[in-house]
Amino acid sequence: MAVLTFAGLAELQEAILLHNQKQGIKKRLPAFNFNRRKKMTRKEINFDSFKEKLENEYEWPSLYTFKFIVPREREEEVDGLFPKVEVSKKESSGGKYISLTARLMANSSEAIIQVYERAQHIQGLIAL
Repeated sequence: MAVLTFAGLAELQEAILLHNQKQGIKKRLPAFNFNRRKKMTRKEINFDSFKEKLENEYEWPSLYTFKFIVPREREEEVDGLFPKVEVSKKESSGGKYISLTARLMANSSEAIIQVYERAQHIQGLIAL
């Protein structure tokens, strides 16, 4: 079982990010829309395919950037996904939505998947 690991040093995260960039590791991966009108299963979200793409694109441990858009009233739920990581936030022009970005040092693709599995229960969340 993979465990989420948080690095406390911004310098370490930046060094790994630069290493990944020099190695040509691509960061663009598919987004998930976690619309909560019905319960979604692992197969419907296709985490298995996503995990395969993560394994092909990253060397672990690696710095991974999460980006979410969520209704303003759900902001704290997304913050709860990253208790030891600084989350940057930007409010929409109308103030109804907020985008949140978190950079996490993860030991494996399973650690990334675990965050998305927890995030899928947040109503109205869109993961980019």
